Amino acid sequence: RLGLTQAQFGKLAGVSVPTVVNWEGSKGKAPIRMKSAIARLQAIRGMGKKQAAEMLGARERASGRA
Repeated sequence: RLGLTQAQFGKLAGVSVPTVVNWEGSKGKAPIRMKSAIARLQAIRGMGKKQAAEMLGARERASGRA
């Protein structure tokens, strides 16, 4: 829906690409112990494409890669 790669989605959610792959695959859902990730997932779910792209850009600038 947002047109994000697994790596981009992982950055937004604060998790690794393998975690995203697990969530997408048969291993399914985020464990309850990952409450902070679940909160970020809920925020991502409510985003539009533009907002997601802006957030990714901000995170990349903050990490010194943009």
